[in-house]
Amino acid sequence: MPRAALFPRFRRRGRGWRLGPWRLRTWTWILLAVVLVTAGAMQWTSSNSPIHPPDSSGIHPRSAWAKSSNVDTMARMWSVDRITIHHEGSVPFESNDRRAVARRIEGIRRHHRQELGWADIGYHYVLDRLGEVWEARSLEHQGAHAGTLALNEGNLGVVILGNYNDQPLNSSQKEGLEDALETWMNRFGVEVDDVQLHGDLKQTDCPGTAVRDWFVDWQTRYEAD
Repeated sequence: MPRAALFPRFRRRGRGWRLGPWRLRTWTWILLAVVLVTAGAMQWTSSNSPIHPPDSSGIHPRSAWAKSSNVDTMARMWSVDRITIHHEGSVPFESNDRRAVARRIEGIRRHHRQELGWADIGYHYVLDRLGEVWEARSLEHQGAHAGTLALNEGNLGVVILGNYNDQPLNSSQKEGLEDALETWMNRFGVEVDDVQLHGDLKQTDCPGTAVRDWFVDWQTRYEAD
């Protein structure tokens, strides 16, 4: 077989380029390059775009982390009359990066849906290492965090990222959680006796020793004011 048939050569003819029997004009090559560069830039932007600070309410909206919307088929929650505090309880979490926080929350949601068979993430709010609050399941829907349907009724669930049997609760988290609790208590008329730890509702060490120690101190200070 002739060598030319095995190794076709680029040949410039007129205003285009010919590869064997095919001809691509110069502008076609330019357009193809633009498309490839644009696609690459869009992919990099989507994976590296910053997550902005909380909005005016002080809460990161669900859209800042969730890869899907709330599930409308979940039971409605018509009122809030108690609050339950949890910790994540898996491996400790030390990151202050908001992208890492978003991935962690999405991981919790994925675990709740795929492993536990729940419709969505079970908690209504998430507290990160900076003491910032993230919206999780909408308060329009009953949570799936307290243990039973009866315990979840009217129960706002907040989870602190990390494991507080194995790591301390830092000052930013304490301040952020106390501010959030005061806001929710005032908004919904929840009394301090109706703010509970998960371990107060069922046999579990959740939310960990560090959170339990803080909670006893917070209750004492709150009741003294």
